[in-house]
Formats: sequence, C-alpha cells, structure tokens
Amino acid sequence: MTLVVYPSIHIRFDQSLLYIAGIIKKYLTKNDMNLDELIMAIKEFFSLNGRIIPSMDVIYSIDLLYALNSVKLLENGKIRLVCK
Repeated sequence: MTLVVYPSIHIRFDQSLLYIAGIIKKYLTKNDMNLDELIMAIKEFFSLNGRIIPSMDVIYSIDLLYALNSVKLLENGKIRLVCK
C-alpha cells in the first residue's frame, strides 16, 4: 500500500492518512490510549469493514496529528487528544 496523506483522483478518502487520523481522534476523545491500544483499536475498526490496515499507517497518522498539534505524548506513554 502506498503512503498517501490526502485523497486524490487515484486514492479514495478512506485509504488516506487524513481518514485514519480522523478515526484516531474519535477513539482519543473517549480516553487516553497507549500506542499498542490505539493500533489494536484502529485495526479492529477496519477489520469490521473487511479491510486490513498496516500498523505503520496508524503510526504515520499519529505523527500527522502530532505535527498538527492535535495530540501529545504523556509521560506515562499514553497519547492524549489536545483539541477536541
């Protein structure tokens, strides 16, 4: 799978990192999660829709949210949503 940040003519929105980042934000609004919990939750979400998502796409999406100052890493290893 090719790494794509935003959708284009050739990439559907649900295959972009922006879409995955939106799903991550949805999970982080409920509570803080560590990386393993977040990856498992996102993989479970996509498996319900019959898709397999690489773990690196989840990590890239978290990096994207971090670069946008939407999440921060806490000292206990949990990831927190900054802007809800």
